[in-house]
Amino acid sequence: MTPTGRGTSRIPRPAPQPHRTTKPKPRRSRGPTRAQKAYYATLQTSAPKRCEMCDTSLPTWPSREAHIAATQHCACTDCGRYAPLGSIWAHHDNFHRDMNINEHTSAWADRAPLREAQPWVRRAYDSNTPGYDPEMRKWPRKGEDAGGQEGGGGSSSSWGLRGCCC
Repeated sequence: MTPTGRGTSRIPRPAPQPHRTTKPKPRRSRGPTRAQKAYYATLQTSAPKRCEMCDTSLPTWPSREAHIAATQHCACTDCGRYAPLGSIWAHHDNFHRDMNINEHTSAWADRAPLREAQPWVRRAYDSNTPGYDPEMRKWPRKGEDAGGQEGGGGSSSSWGLRGCCC
């Protein structure tokens, strides 16, 4: 034994590894989650059989995907997938959770394509939007009744704004 009370044998240490000079391999994508698959299954069954922007017949999902790729109608600007008009929030919540989405930008992105959409799409959107008065074509301001009879005013555009300046 040595004066310190330890044995003279040393535990062999592994040889030092050379420093990595190349970039690490990127992690593989795990693919879509169950929630994303369920969201897209719902979209595939509920999507209209016509394009919302140009009224082209789209009888199958592959024909819709090909049309989206060719025209960018109803396509997400970030990934190019189908994002129905007025539901960019749901699309971003399912596919782009890592992105910081500005609320005004998303509200504008939701409403802007509706201005160029087919009339049947605008009517369906207006009728499914609670609180929106299609006769007045605006949202009631604070203090107004749902019919919009008091105060006048409203938005400068012909579309309701969901309480946003977009």
